[in-house]
Amino acid sequence: IDYVSNNGGDGNLIRNGSVGTGATSVTIGTAPNIAGRTYYVEKVVIKVTVAFSGNSVDHITVSENGGSGTVIVTEADADAQSTGTYVVESDGATALTAGQDIDLAFRDASNNLVAPTAGAASVAVYYAWD
Repeated sequence: IDYVSNNGGDGNLIRNGSVGTGATSVTIGTAPNIAGRTYYVEKVVIKVTVAFSGNSVDHITVSENGGSGTVIVTEADADAQSTGTYVVESDGATALTAGQDIDLAFRDASNNLVAPTAGAASVAVYYAWD
């Protein structure tokens, strides 16, 4: 039981299967928190199925540590106004803050938070640990 609890994990995936509208940010999920481990971002996959619009939404960002930590998907990495699948590979050195949320934020061209009125996406964060 201890081995499974400490090593089984959840397939090294944090996922929010449905990101919609009406909020300026959405929690994708929470980074694991097992003592003695450091977690690293491997890649983020964002699938925009319905382009986001309304309230001057321009782009999305994804940040760790409750949205206040390292930005792991920048403005240049994914376009919220177009449908498509965006695969953002990491260098494997970006550490996640254990036990903290990973958040997606909607932003306007000036990088202010905005709440889109239309759009849909799913997001998955893949991670490794040592």
